[in-house]
Amino acid sequence: MTSPPCRRLADGLLGAIGVVLVGASPAAAHGAGTLSGLSLARWQFAWAVAAVMVIAFFAVGSTWRRPRLGAAAVGPALPTWTAPVTTVSPSSSG
Repeated sequence: MTSPPCRRLADGLLGAIGVVLVGASPAAAHGAGTLSGLSLARWQFAWAVAAVMVIAFFAVGSTWRRPRLGAAAVGPALPTWTAPVTTVSPSSSG
């Protein structure tokens, strides 16, 4: 008895995902095991990370003009005993 093509495709994909998950280490997911494994000097790596961060924040700041997650911030009220930690008050040491 043959299985439908969709079922065979799903089985194949699940098998491939299983092989990848079993054989991969967390460091392999990022493409580099350690900093010493890179062919860059530490200062080059640091400058590249800084440049990527600046570019990413510039891209987000220039394209995200209005709040989109405001509705996600609405939720149930916190208990009153959490007020000393969760409330923001103006600093008195000016």
